Amino acid sequence: MLITDVKPQVKDKNRVSVFIDGKFSFGISEGDALYYKLVPNTEISEEKYDTILKELVFTKAKEKAVRFIGTGFKSRKEIADKLKKDFGEDIVEMTLETLQKYGYCDDKKYTLMYIKESYKYKKNGPLKIKYDLKIKGVEEEIVRECFEETEYDFYALALEVLEKKYKGEPLTDFKEKKKAFDFLMRKGFDYSVSKEAMVEYENQGTTD
Repeated sequence: MLITDVKPQVKDKNRVSVFIDGKFSFGISEGDALYYKLVPNTEISEEKYDTILKELVFTKAKEKAVRFIGTGFKSRKEIADKLKKDFGEDIVEMTLETLQKYGYCDDKKYTLMYIKESYKYKKNGPLKIKYDLKIKGVEEEIVRECFEETEYDFYALALEVLEKKYKGEPLTDFKEKKKAFDFLMRKGFDYSVSKEAMVEYENQGTTD
């Protein structure tokens, strides 16, 4: 394996990025790079490479991942994307496997929690939740399974969202009704649920 480049990192001048065979491999402190004699255009043995990865780089990656997760449970893709900024693919994969082993990287558990929090606190409908999870890199099959395992009343939630926004006041004209309907759609409720919630909201106003 040939060290093709060793250059200072932009965000931390005390650390360097090491490139092996033309590809970013890992980040390491400048002092450790000197200690292990990591110099461009020199060979690095597999033994030294493995030692650096296991004793220095892997530890740093785990620490960074744990700090990241500490700000809130994350999807596997979110963790991977965070680590890829500073670590090579091998280290990222090793870190993800370790986190998964100890239950810190579980997309199904993450998805169940995300659905619950989006429903309870953000008051989002299923379409918005599914879209957000897709952006976060959760597999469609996992999202489908999690929705099948949960029982949330999105019709009641849509009605609650309307009541909170309009405070029981009647929607007097077509323009205002369309605005309310579009609001529900943007929140992620499908057409039929949005329509039924609108009808129920208007009927409540006529029976008070």
